[in-house]
Amino acid sequence: MSENKQLDIFSMFVEDDTNVDLLYESKDPEKYESDFERQYGKAIMTYVEQGKRVTEICDLLISEHQAPDERYSSGKTKLYPLVMIFLRKQVERGLCTKKQSDQEEGIFELN
Repeated sequence: MSENKQLDIFSMFVEDDTNVDLLYESKDPEKYESDFERQYGKAIMTYVEQGKRVTEICDLLISEHQAPDERYSSGKTKLYPLVMIFLRKQVERGLCTKKQSDQEEGIFELN
């Protein structure tokens, strides 16, 4: 069984799988998150300023910033939970707010 299939099976039992990839990507999630923020943070905030949805931001990171294009079996990019974690941290820091949300999407705006 491939690693991706194992992750998908594991995430079926987790209500909020936003941290699933972080558990597998790095022994030190904080270091991984800071590397992600350093590499893509400015671009993400630029896309937020342009009013892009989180799924659009992920697609732009892949096409314009050479982010990895790994996907779950559902087709959703594995960047999605990382971008959401990054944006939630920006909300906590008071840099942006969550504008709109439904089960599949998130829209943020700068403060």
